[in-house]
Amino acid sequence: MFCPHCGQNNPPDSLFCTYCGACLNYDDNNSFQPTPPMNPYTPPQAPYPPYQYPPYPPMAPVKPKQTNPCAIAGFVLSLVSVFLPWFGFVCALLGVILSGVGISQSTRLDQDGKGFGIAGVIVSSFVLFFYVLVIILVAIGISVSI
Repeated sequence: MFCPHCGQNNPPDSLFCTYCGACLNYDDNNSFQPTPPMNPYTPPQAPYPPYQYPPYPPMAPVKPKQTNPCAIAGFVLSLVSVFLPWFGFVCALLGVILSGVGISQSTRLDQDGKGFGIAGVIVSSFVLFFYVLVIILVAIGISVSI
């Protein structure tokens, strides 16, 4: 089917011209509806090329960072030292050591878990301070009573 506006050939089932966009509507008796006359001063336009995106480069899958196990163990031991009065001093001491090792390893090996290590050091330090204070107060109480 030829467009009455620009004269270009179009597919037979088109409603609009693919070159100039003119309406290709039919009446019931298969005749064209009136269209404005073609401007003789404008050249016929070529169809628009399909828009193409550049291909994306393949991306490597993102691997999550591993959490340092020493930092986690130090934090867990610091929490255990709060709730276990008989083994609290030993757990707090081990918590400080493991949390410190976890902080240094997570920094050196670019791992997560530095926050666990810092929290483990802080909690264990408070627990150790509490136990040392209790030991000093018990020693003073024993020396006064003798």
